[in-house]
Amino acid sequence: MRDQSGAIGGRGRRAALRGAAHQLREEGCTVDEIADRLGIAKPTACRWVGHIPLDVSSDAAAQRRRAAGERRALSWAEKRTLREAAECEAQRRAAEWVGMLASRELLLVGAVLYLCEGTKSKPGNPRYDLTFTNSDIRLVELFVRFVEATGRSRHALR
Repeated sequence: MRDQSGAIGGRGRRAALRGAAHQLREEGCTVDEIADRLGIAKPTACRWVGHIPLDVSSDAAAQRRRAAGERRALSWAEKRTLREAAECEAQRRAAEWVGMLASRELLLVGAVLYLCEGTKSKPGNPRYDLTFTNSDIRLVELFVRFVEATGRSRHALR
């Protein structure tokens, strides 16, 4: 139905918008893009075209995936930076609170580290060497300090 100015109104306008939404979906547009282009609510766009599968092999879909990946990487980079800054601050505060370890504390901490990360003798497999396995350089350095506190040289370690 057209009004006096020749514009489509009422049901005719709705049918035209719905047809345009279907066409845009066939061209690979997302529900958000359809709603934005046609100036309709997203729930309406979803109701009209949600049943039409989106072609994920199109160039537009690949471009959307790349853009989403870039946004995601940027978001995670920002989160990672904030998390690392918070972790550094927590480590600084903890180190400040602990201060220097006394000899007894170092021996206790080193013994616990060895119990957790060291290779021990077993009845069927006696061991006479000291093995400590950990990839955290701070724990390795702490363990080396423990070894030195027991009277051995760090240069004797390999």
